[in-house]
Amino acid sequence: AILRERWVGSFCHVVSKHDIIPRLLFAPPSAHILSLLHLCHFGTNSIPEEALFSYVLSCAGKAAEEVEGLSESDGLCFTPLGTYVFCSEEGGICLDNGASVVKMMHLLFSRSCPRQSTEDHFKYGEYIGKLLLQFLKRRELQGEEGGLGLNGSTYDAGVSLALQSSGIDRQ
Repeated sequence: AILRERWVGSFCHVVSKHDIIPRLLFAPPSAHILSLLHLCHFGTNSIPEEALFSYVLSCAGKAAEEVEGLSESDGLCFTPLGTYVFCSEEGGICLDNGASVVKMMHLLFSRSCPRQSTEDHFKYGEYIGKLLLQFLKRRELQGEEGGLGLNGSTYDAGVSLALQSSGIDRQ
């Protein structure tokens, strides 16, 4: 229904390079997922990181094979929808093709390790801040003629960009 209504372009997902949480969508519901959520939100070590990492990596690998047509199944339990922004310390990349998103999620996660996969979940604020500053520098919005004349505050930058993208000019 969402595809028919053309809402696909209304969704933007931010995924860090090694975060295990978005990759859980490829795994069938199980006790592993509940244990991980408990681990992340309550700080307990109820499951070994390596076992969960291997399980999620295996599920993401199967999903990547399915979109390549290398294996058959009843279909993915998760189909990416909208635009995905993959971010890291180095910057970010945007993808809106579902098959490419699945492959990228698997590829980046396969280059990770169990410790990184849980630590990376808590770095979104840092990544978004860096992406915003890179964007502002690239667009030359800080103080240039015709720019937004921002004072370096990410809040001000966000408000100014929202106004600009909505078509409301700065008075």
